[in-house]
Amino acid sequence: MSGRAGLAAALAAAVTLLLAGGAGAQRAPSSFDGSCELDGVLRFGTAIGNSPTQSTWAVDAAGPCSGTLNGRSVADDPVTTHFVGTGNLSCTASYAPPGGPGTITFSQGTRARSDDVTIGFTFGTFLQAGIKSAPWTESGNVSGQTVGQSSFPLSQDLLDSCNAGTLRSVPVHLSSRTLGPFVG
Repeated sequence: MSGRAGLAAALAAAVTLLLAGGAGAQRAPSSFDGSCELDGVLRFGTAIGNSPTQSTWAVDAAGPCSGTLNGRSVADDPVTTHFVGTGNLSCTASYAPPGGPGTITFSQGTRARSDDVTIGFTFGTFLQAGIKSAPWTESGNVSGQTVGQSSFPLSQDLLDSCNAGTLRSVPVHLSSRTLGPFVG
């Protein structure tokens, strides 16, 4: 009986060590401090027009970021971002409350996904007056903040879609800058 108890205690100790090693092996959150210039598309869950309507939205964009990634200097590192939210949206004025989840992924200039660095964030508030641009914020899942500006190219097709209440997507340019390390 004491042999079995000793074996059980040894197995329990081994499992405890393995679990502790596994927990210690988790990667620390990634951080970025710098600026990005991205281009992509803003899509609406429901067509919008000149009158505010409750809708979901999503942004997918790509472009270069420069600054410091996990303590290493990067210049024009290719990134992709995806973030979503809900809001009271229109072509003339929009408000999206904070809380939409998002990620920004740094490819580190390689095709391999195994070395990608992804930082999670929560999209903050954006206010838009008119269709030309909108300021916004993001908060890293751990700490830090980014401020940015979205700009939308004006075209007759875009204005016609707004007037008809049929706008489903719009090209978007995102300019952003961290306010200290952005950690997620």
